[in-house]
Amino acid sequence: MRRSLTYFWRMHLAVALGAAVTTAVLTGALLVGDSVRGSLQDLVLDRLGEIDYALVTQRFFREHLARELAEHISPKPTQVAPAILLSGSATHADSRARASRVQIQGIDHRFLELWKRSTQSPSIHFDRNSAERIFPPVVINEALQKELDAEIGDSILISLERFSDIHREFLLGNRDPSDVVTTIRLTLVQIIRNRGLGRFGLYPHQRLPENVYLPLPVLQKALEQEGRVNALLSARGRSSSPDIERALLQEGLHQVLRLEDLNLTLRKGPSYFALESRELILPSQIEEAAASAAEYLQAPFQPILTYLANSLSSLKRSVPYSPVTALDPREGDPFGVLELSSGQPAPPLKGNDILLNEWTAQDLGVKKGDSIELSYYVVGPRDQLLTQKHRFRLKGIVALRGLAADR
Repeated sequence: MRRSLTYFWRMHLAVALGAAVTTAVLTGALLVGDSVRGSLQDLVLDRLGEIDYALVTQRFFREHLARELAEHISPKPTQVAPAILLSGSATHADSRARASRVQIQGIDHRFLELWKRSTQSPSIHFDRNSAERIFPPVVINEALQKELDAEIGDSILISLERFSDIHREFLLGNRDPSDVVTTIRLTLVQIIRNRGLGRFGLYPHQRLPENVYLPLPVLQKALEQEGRVNALLSARGRSSSPDIERALLQEGLHQVLRLEDLNLTLRKGPSYFALESRELILPSQIEEAAASAAEYLQAPFQPILTYLANSLSSLKRSVPYSPVTALDPREGDPFGVLELSSGQPAPPLKGNDILLNEWTAQDLGVKKGDSIELSYYVVGPRDQLLTQKHRFRLKGIVALRGLAADR
């Protein structure tokens, strides 16, 4: 071995140097990776403050849900803060400098309490009468200040989507820009640093967010959502594990949620309860949950879909804007049955069959077997409203009594 090392010393030296270089490269890569991982972790913790859990929805619910949830959990989290978290754009009122992809936060003291332990985080101060001012105060971070070149006392215009019960993607939703977008004129009162609260954001990215903070009541009033929010933020109680805390929050949320938080109403009829949605239709998961609840209670369940037709037409006349209802009545149905004007039960429908009530049939001047043309809207390419027509055969004329007379 000694003779081999002596004779091939040049080759062994090259191998040793290569191994040393490879070790140095791998060690450096590991150190850099660990440093980057640590830096990213520090950035995440910095922008979240004491926030451990967040609930953000596309629809608004009761602001009081935060207090009810905090009171229901035991051991209690440090804080449950309601907030409105949206995206929009900001414009300098004088220079017209504009920034898009702006994060808009409607907050109050409960949100700010989630940042008290962060010594490096700047603080925000809103006075008690801020919501009553003609031009309410607004706070922005340095990233947005640099984009707008704004100074304390300048007027800032914040533009964001106006919410409605019926989403604009539905046929009956508003599509006009004046109905979809709202703009708030605010006065810049504070600029905070790009750290801690100034870097707040729930979605991970390395780009500095352009943040806007304004009093929660101001944003609620602008959106016509007084007393409602779309986010709950919570710090974890230190006396329990994360898994236990998460389970407690989920269970507590199920206990305090109301139908109105889901934009649902339960209407009492003469001999039934009707579950209805403020958003035009029931989401599929809500429909499944309602069907399961009805089955558990051994209560009859009848899904109903009502749509607005542009017109119902015969060869002679036309009736505009008629509601068309689809349902599946069964023999002995406790909700009632449809009766023909002759007093007989309405026959089952197949294919292109349709039933009309007495008023509509009289107005159209039709009788059993006649052809009825239904005109209605459908969504076309690029959200265009297209009119489609379909012909049905009149299967019978329904008397205006019982189920047919139930609004």
